Amino acid sequence: MSKSQVQSAKDQLFQYSYHINRSQFSQHKLTIWLKVSRLINASSFLNMKGILIIEDDDNVRESLIELLKTRNYNVVAAENGAKGLMLAQENKPSLIVCDVMMPGISGFDVVESIRKDANLSHIPFIFLSAKANQSDMDYGIKMGANFYMTKPFKVRDLFSTIENLL
Repeated sequence: MSKSQVQSAKDQLFQYSYHINRSQFSQHKLTIWLKVSRLINASSFLNMKGILIIEDDDNVRESLIELLKTRNYNVVAAENGAKGLMLAQENKPSLIVCDVMMPGISGFDVVESIRKDANLSHIPFIFLSAKANQSDMDYGIKMGANFYMTKPFKVRDLFSTIENLL
């Protein structure tokens, strides 16, 4: 979303004020304001470093969101692989952090789908998992992950990895 498109939507909001009565204006103003807000939110996600978290454990997911927000990352999160793939398509994040063991679509399946999608295949991908055996780590890298980090992890190591991949 370009700045000129956002400005055009804002100009449209003010244009209505001259052509309709007050009650109609309030309704139209609200509708247009919602559209402008969505445009601004979408464009701000594109301008910031967006990170997608795919993690089924609520506590881990919420902790990661809060940690990443302290570094001014724009964070979106999914509780399973299917929703994560959908959010990746919608948001085109700058980086994905994903668990391996999740119900339904596993993290291995997620990274495989991401790497096969021409619109997403360039996105750096980090596994963050309790599966700590070497064969799982090797398989994750073979499937296309840029890095495999095990839980529990050190926050500074996660930040360092993210910064290096971005």
